[in-house]
Amino acid sequence: MTSLWSISDQILASKLNKSFNTGLDANKGTPTAIGEAYLATDTKKIYFSTDGSTWDMILYDDDAVYIDSSGNVGIGTTNPQGKLHISWPDANYIFTSDSTSGYTSTFMMDDIGLKIGHGSVIRDIEFQTSSLTRMTISQGGNVGIGLTNPAGLLDVNSKFVVGASSITGTLVNAANGLISFDSNRDIPHLRPKAASANLRHSHDSLSSAVSTSTYELLKTMTFTYGIRGTLRIAFRLVGSGGGTSYARVYKNGSPIGTVQTQNGSTSSTKTEDINVGSLSSGGTLEVWGSSDEFGGQTTAVQEFRIYYDNAADTVLVGGVTTS
Repeated sequence: MTSLWSISDQILASKLNKSFNTGLDANKGTPTAIGEAYLATDTKKIYFSTDGSTWDMILYDDDAVYIDSSGNVGIGTTNPQGKLHISWPDANYIFTSDSTSGYTSTFMMDDIGLKIGHGSVIRDIEFQTSSLTRMTISQGGNVGIGLTNPAGLLDVNSKFVVGASSITGTLVNAANGLISFDSNRDIPHLRPKAASANLRHSHDSLSSAVSTSTYELLKTMTFTYGIRGTLRIAFRLVGSGGGTSYARVYKNGSPIGTVQTQNGSTSSTKTEDINVGSLSSGGTLEVWGSSDEFGGQTTAVQEFRIYYDNAADTVLVGGVTTS
């Protein structure tokens, strides 16, 4: 281990290929050549000139900077473990770099925390592995994982995992805060939506038909992590025959929606805003149906969908399965 100050004048001079003088700090004078250096023996400072007219680079204190035999530089340590090893108690670390575009990049650690960033209002921050961008923070603060142009506060372009649940469906719509997948998927958290936005599960096929006056289960959504809030629930009621078809929304096997009707061999979408309260883990929302049995009337439903009311609290949805 060699202190920077113990390197001989001749070695330093040969490295610098310029004059290297020693003496008292007060006698250093003014440099006359680029690369000139001066060792002040009383203050233990080394002065360098990069412009040939001023001492514009100064190293301090022989207990502060060390260079070992392999060329590792230690600041605050006499045993540097890498090309640059900084070990200093109660100190702030600030690394800045000015770009040709006029903004400054900063890596800073202080008593508050670690700050990494830049001063540009148009540049992004990219995190890479294998020379490929894995995560992007846009200039506006959007975070993209698996893409470089995030369209929202968090934009994920692939499978992601929350707890034991894995989301692998294709994201088919992300407008207005909507999360919509092409098939049944685990969806951990959804924010309140405008009434025009919807979350559609792939539960659109026509159910089996019921032909009795007793209500029977036609469609089910099961929520692994529960759900709460005001929902706009819709389904298409499909009648066939010469009588009247009936259907209504249930929660855990008990009716919570109003009775919807459809006459004859026609169909239409029925929509209702329902406060489902708090549906616990494993709870279900269902559509049940019946028929008045007149004229061979049968009842079926399809396109069972849930919409999120704009005034509702955050709605928690997860592990949705349908039957």
